[in-house]
Amino acid sequence: MRTLEWLVMWPLVMILVHADFTVVAEEHPPEALNHPGGPRCYYDALAHGCPSSISIDGYKFLCTCDYGDNYWFHVLGYFLTIFKSGENERNMLAQALKARPEAHGGVSLDVGLPDRLQCSAQYAEVYPGTNNQLDTDELYRFLGSILYPDVRQKLQEVCVPGRIALQLICQHALLHGMKDYQAAKAYAVKANQLWTMVSKCVEHQTPFPFPGLGEFLQAWNSGDGLPDTSAMAWYPDSNKMRGKRPEESETHFWPCVPLKDPQCFPSGSNNIYTSCSHCCDPAAGPTGDSNCFVGEWSFDRCCRTPNDSGRFY
Repeated sequence: MRTLEWLVMWPLVMILVHADFTVVAEEHPPEALNHPGGPRCYYDALAHGCPSSISIDGYKFLCTCDYGDNYWFHVLGYFLTIFKSGENERNMLAQALKARPEAHGGVSLDVGLPDRLQCSAQYAEVYPGTNNQLDTDELYRFLGSILYPDVRQKLQEVCVPGRIALQLICQHALLHGMKDYQAAKAYAVKANQLWTMVSKCVEHQTPFPFPGLGEFLQAWNSGDGLPDTSAMAWYPDSNKMRGKRPEESETHFWPCVPLKDPQCFPSGSNNIYTSCSHCCDPAAGPTGDSNCFVGEWSFDRCCRTPNDSGRFY
């Protein structure tokens, strides 16, 4: 065929090729399209970047967080209070979190952290509470190098379950307060990416409760639009929004969840004697580590005990 004829027919060829690929994409069954990781992971579950490729050790470190500086205990306290509340209380969420409009078009919240939590469509792209890009491909690369101590430390610093909790707080502040549904969807999309990686380990390896979260996130991620208004907000079983018991999780931290008195253990503290996980550790004795408690900062004031008995055993 002559060159001029090729030039004339080339746009038609491209249209046909594009149409062909569109048809192929639509031939995937619904279970493949809705599968965690998409059709690729449905057909090849162990492929790199697919949730089923994560090893037992991988799950262990994805669900590991550093609780020594109290940061995540403060987040947990707010998280439990927010998502145990009913619809009427949710309408007061902005006031309870001292929400403040910000120049980035979203809001900032006081959730007990050293710095205010920034929430907006723009900030949905980063790990909440940081300026670091949220990149699940990077997490999968970390899992491929899990033998290196520096990689394990990095995963611990990320604390995927904690970031999901912060994503949900931001999503609902934007949802209930600003009615910014597109920003709320942006958080749901990113939260779902992280959830598919840790859904098998959060229940028994963390103090974070997420009852019914998978179904909630699926409603936000099932299409390009928004879910039905009845499915927009997450209202988990309020009886499960509490500190986990020792038999419910290997990492329950029940004397610290939620913090009995948040003032006892400042968020971001680098002092071991103001660390709840250390001071309120039953392994240190029936009243924790006595070196932590002096004057008004008593064991009874700061640590949760069975039936408020004033001692662990």
